[in-house]
Amino acid sequence: MTLRSAVALAAAVALLSGIATAQTQGVQAQDAAETPRTDGPRDGWRIFNASAYTGFQSLDMPGVSGSATLVPIGSDMLSGGAASVGWRRSRPDSNLMLVYSPSYSAMMRHSEWNALNHSAAFHVGRRAGQKWNTTFSASASLNNLNSFLFTPSGLSNVVSAPGSSQDLSSAVLTGRYGNTQLESALSGGTVLDSAARTALYGNRVLSASGSAGLTYNRSTRFSLTFGATGSRTQGLHDNQASGQYRGLLQRTTAVNGNVGVSYAFSPRTQFGLEASVGRTLSDFMDGYTSRVMVTLGRTIGMHWFLQGGAGAAYTSSAGTLYRVPNEAQPTGRGSIGYRLRSQSLMATFDHTPSASYGTGAGYTESVGGAWRWHRPGGGWETSASLRQQRMRGGSLQDLDGWIASYSVLKSLSRQTAAQIGYSYMYNSGMYVGAARTITVHAVEFTVLWRDEPPR
Repeated sequence: MTLRSAVALAAAVALLSGIATAQTQGVQAQDAAETPRTDGPRDGWRIFNASAYTGFQSLDMPGVSGSATLVPIGSDMLSGGAASVGWRRSRPDSNLMLVYSPSYSAMMRHSEWNALNHSAAFHVGRRAGQKWNTTFSASASLNNLNSFLFTPSGLSNVVSAPGSSQDLSSAVLTGRYGNTQLESALSGGTVLDSAARTALYGNRVLSASGSAGLTYNRSTRFSLTFGATGSRTQGLHDNQASGQYRGLLQRTTAVNGNVGVSYAFSPRTQFGLEASVGRTLSDFMDGYTSRVMVTLGRTIGMHWFLQGGAGAAYTSSAGTLYRVPNEAQPTGRGSIGYRLRSQSLMATFDHTPSASYGTGAGYTESVGGAWRWHRPGGGWETSASLRQQRMRGGSLQDLDGWIASYSVLKSLSRQTAAQIGYSYMYNSGMYVGAARTITVHAVEFTVLWRDEPPR
């Protein structure tokens, strides 16, 4: 871990931990009265939510003249709308969710960059008897930078999912889920969530992924899991878009298979052993990666959990334009989480080998954090998230990506709310001699309608 990544992770954990420990005895009393969660949403087809927004964006690309390109450099007013429709069914031994979310984003001065965006997600889980569980998830999205800036991160979806602190720690440490939303957020086929997305693939990105998993619970202490994932990401370039705003990669395809063993030394301590093999194909590399990792997780008190893992990965070339390190590399990850009735937070760190995104880098480091607070019985809610990514190694590239966001929401009625949010993104990179730097500030004011009030 580099010094900059260590500082970023420490700052994120310290910030989120400080928010959590600042709770008073009154909040602790509220948590003591917490009742077990139930999956109460209604089954069937319906509109989940709809929203309209207006806002402001400022984009800067040093070294690029706004008059010489059609890239929307400078400030501009934003407006648009979004909706989510779908079908959901929940049963004691199975659950299914299908969601489609179209949205439209418009710019006042640069109307040529107006875009209709789409995202869709499908998840199904089924339990066979007391020992077997199967899951399948798929998702896809087509969106531009304006939509991506205010799309919740994967961690944001996790901390926003309903459930108790035991549900969250059990899902992360053992892979046993307490509700459909949490299961979908943690095991679903998520679309590209990279903080360096714009530098990698450009303004408009098509991304799709799928995953399938099978778990055998031999007992309450021992389980065996099998999984497979696949993903495809590519940048789409409109005729109006300048080459200066295109990504460093055109496309990336990846497949992966894994097997894992989990054993509980005690009700609070979980041991795991994972092995995986995968292949990544892009414009710059075609390589295989094999990985073995040992993990250890621990629940602390009633509300905290920690998990860490370390291992080794070996990458080999299968016909690559640029050489990747054909040698063993260290790999590791860590996570920390906390949940009360009124708030939830989670922070993660990952160190992965060169095959990530097919860039041919020596390694990729990712730091992420998300926090959500809501006043029980009240109408206020606030949330924050942070994503940071560094890609290093060799003479090919030196990429950095940052995304930070913060929002405050006020319920106006049981089904309507108003929200204001701020998002900041910084992408910079040196790839095959081409330097790119993109900085974006954006503010949005949103009016939201929800079919179901938050529980």
